[in-house]
Amino acid sequence: MVAKGYFNAALSATGTIRWLVELARNHLADATEISDDEDSQAGILVERLETVLDKLGTLHDQRYSNEEKSIIDGLAANDSSQFEEAHKRLGTLLGFDSGNSDASGAPDPWWIVDDTTCLIFEDHSDAEKNARIHVTKARQASSHPNWARERLTLSEGANIISILISPARTADPEAIPHLKNVYLWPIDAFRKWALNALSLIRELRRSYPGSGDLIWRATAIAK
Repeated sequence: MVAKGYFNAALSATGTIRWLVELARNHLADATEISDDEDSQAGILVERLETVLDKLGTLHDQRYSNEEKSIIDGLAANDSSQFEEAHKRLGTLLGFDSGNSDASGAPDPWWIVDDTTCLIFEDHSDAEKNARIHVTKARQASSHPNWARERLTLSEGANIISILISPARTADPEAIPHLKNVYLWPIDAFRKWALNALSLIRELRRSYPGSGDLIWRATAIAK
């Protein structure tokens, strides 16, 4: 009990133990160099991930597998309600403070790392592959950062990244001015990325010893 208290105090003081993270990263074939800030933000996600894994349980696979399947099935759907709900739940499983709102003018899911960084989405899953981005959809995506600053708990200078997920590859001329600060994530690429992300979380879950383990956290951050 005393030893655990010391470890928790050390973790609170440092965010992560840098050399443990470097040690873990050195053992990963696909490791890449990332900054201290990125390590810190990854640490926040990993701590939230622990809470999610504890909630779903680690002794049996059923609850976790059901959640994973629900996310995969929802993201594969073109129906906007199914896709948005799965998108939000994916964010939660990945350790983001994830939310959604049905309010008029609200974005589709948002994923918050901390009060300095927020990914905010406009989902366009129900569009046809040959669709063009309409000016209305472009305006919605471009206005989401303003909505987030008013409604979400973020710092004044927070980096709010607006992302449009869509099968569309072209936009109406009237939409172009509204898309200058909006990222396009092709929906097929997003779905592929999501499957890879879920695979990584399942891999981390297999070795998860319980919350607060510094070596597991370091490995998770590095991955």
